Amino acid sequence: MKYPRWFPFPGCWIRALVTWLTANLIGLLLVVITPLAAGVSVPFLAIASGDNPIISGVAILIIVAVLFTALVLFPTFVYAHVRQVGEYFAGKQEAFPFIPTAANWRKAVGDELVVFLGALSVLPFVIPTPDHLVEEVIAICIPLAFIATAYCYHFRVLFHRHQERARKQENLNRNRQGLRRNKRVPTAIVDD
Repeated sequence: MKYPRWFPFPGCWIRALVTWLTANLIGLLLVVITPLAAGVSVPFLAIASGDNPIISGVAILIIVAVLFTALVLFPTFVYAHVRQVGEYFAGKQEAFPFIPTAANWRKAVGDELVVFLGALSVLPFVIPTPDHLVEEVIAICIPLAFIATAYCYHFRVLFHRHQERARKQENLNRNRQGLRRNKRVPTAIVDD
């Protein structure tokens, strides 16, 4: 029996599970980090409210940099390390360096995007919910977001398979054309 193309592959489900577990870990860590980042930003906010526009501008840039680091770079860092550990245990990497590779950073951004798309896909169900049903709707939307994440990974796998198939077909056509051209070239018979 052939595996149905419309249903996510088992690897997509595992990747979605790891991605959501990592998102939960990041959420727990952000509960600690965001107040710390806000606490670091408060003195600069007081400076930013001053009269000097240059000092205020620099203070605002520092506030934005601290919050950007806490809310964007830190989750990317965690996802990149999760990818690094996963590739190490899958046998795709020989060494286990502390700093993830560039491919792991790129995949980490993709993981963040997939979690965002999974959460965004259930947002239309949550917004028009009456106040007394919010908990029930959220309990239903969490598995739906997980399924949407698995489908995002599934579409990525199908896209890469399509690209690979197209590349192989292009190489096959190029090889066939080269063979035809070689057959047309007359060979010179050399007599010893």
